[in-house]
Amino acid sequence: MPTVKAYAGPLPPGVRGIDFNTAIDPHPNGSPFEARWYLGLTAGVEERSNSSGEQLASIAAVVRNRQP
Repeated sequence: MPTVKAYAGPLPPGVRGIDFNTAIDPHPNGSPFEARWYLGLTAGVEERSNSSGEQLASIAAVVRNRQP
């Protein structure tokens, strides 16, 4: 099932990675350490596809690249 997965909470200072915020609530009853948004089950998840036609899940987000 196409899913958006992320660690919960912001990146600690000095840690490299991709940080994002979204107004879309993650799927309920998830882990306190990981957030998930499921295509077809979580409100606000949109369908996308890659160049091979593979079905993907996406959410609207403000992204910050915290990598050098």
